[in-house]
Amino acid sequence: MLETKTSSFELDISGPLRKAYIKNRYGSIELSDVSEETSIAGSYNRVEVAELQGDLEIETSYNSISAEDVDTKGKRAFIKTSYGNIELENFSGQLEAYTVYSPIYASNITLLGGRNEIKTVYSKVKLELEGLEEAKLYVYNSYGNVDLAVPTDLSARLTLTVGRGGKINTDGILIKPQVLEKTKLKGICGDGDSEIEVDISGIGKILLEGR
Repeated sequence: MLETKTSSFELDISGPLRKAYIKNRYGSIELSDVSEETSIAGSYNRVEVAELQGDLEIETSYNSISAEDVDTKGKRAFIKTSYGNIELENFSGQLEAYTVYSPIYASNITLLGGRNEIKTVYSKVKLELEGLEEAKLYVYNSYGNVDLAVPTDLSARLTLTVGRGGKINTDGILIKPQVLEKTKLKGICGDGDSEIEVDISGIGKILLEGR
């Protein structure tokens, strides 16, 4: 197990480790190869992590967070910053990701059960789902676009909502519509085993694309 508390340090830590608990301010954190639990906290940190398993919690501010090759083993990843990008690649588990005035990019994502939430404001969300297994996904934005790519065999209940002046576009996926309006689309894909809700407050565009 690793436990550190520092300030104004540039940390570069490689496992293998079972658990890592890191607190730092005004620096950068690079961490890889943790098998059970990871907690990173502080402010003004640039955070880069890879090859993590189990519980994951990362919270910083005024800087970016990137995570690659994360498997929560059915547990939760909580990722939060402000005024910084969030970038995720190759993720499996339950996910909560929050920032403001900055984009969220996530590719090759598989969400497994429970509530999953992604939120920013005045920026963009781009999410590429590989799988959604009996899970609930909520994506919230204000005055920014949401691009959501999903498998063509998606089984989910959909609710897509934009503010007045916004747009909703779909491509390459079969939806059985229940409500179809200029600013709202509600429908079912497949058997509706999971749930997806995308809500843009104010003007923005939702693109739902089957791949």
